[in-house]
Amino acid sequence: MYSQKSTADLIRTRLNISSPTKRKAGQQGFSQSDEMQQYKKQTVLRDFQILAKLGDGAYSSVYKVRRIEDGQIYALKKVKIGLMSNKDKENAINEVRILSSINHPNVVAYKEAFIDNETQTLNMVMQLADGGDLLKMISDRKKRKVHFRESQVWRVLIETAHGLKAMHELSVMHRDIKSANIFLFRNSQEE
Repeated sequence: MYSQKSTADLIRTRLNISSPTKRKAGQQGFSQSDEMQQYKKQTVLRDFQILAKLGDGAYSSVYKVRRIEDGQIYALKKVKIGLMSNKDKENAINEVRILSSINHPNVVAYKEAFIDNETQTLNMVMQLADGGDLLKMISDRKKRKVHFRESQVWRVLIETAHGLKAMHELSVMHRDIKSANIFLFRNSQEE
């Protein structure tokens, strides 16, 4: 039962994220990579500068962030796990597992995940879709009374189908397909 473990232990177990090794030189199985693992910096929220809030969900918020170390821009999804039921925690962990297993140009790329004990959040670092989502694009065009070209409609439909096909090939079902969950990239909007 998960209730006997702390949230960090539960997440670490499910994500196969190991704590720094405590083995010493001379012990069986010790390698230089194990020694380096001891000194590997663990990612924390302080490693990111929040640039903008992109959206909210029932248990989560998504931010546009810059990693301070290398200046790279990402999306950071903060999932509030402190008050979640075990079932909801399991779902959050499963989302990380699924995201980390998919590598396809039509699925937002997963970079890493970590727990921030101070804020009781599971944090997922992902590729930033700089074009927003399809719902926002539809709403903006509706306000401006601008129609989509047929080629644009087909492009979004085909790329969405390719992303779903990649997920289905891994026996993953999306369960929440809607225009707000179809993310766009600026270069894909040009045509």
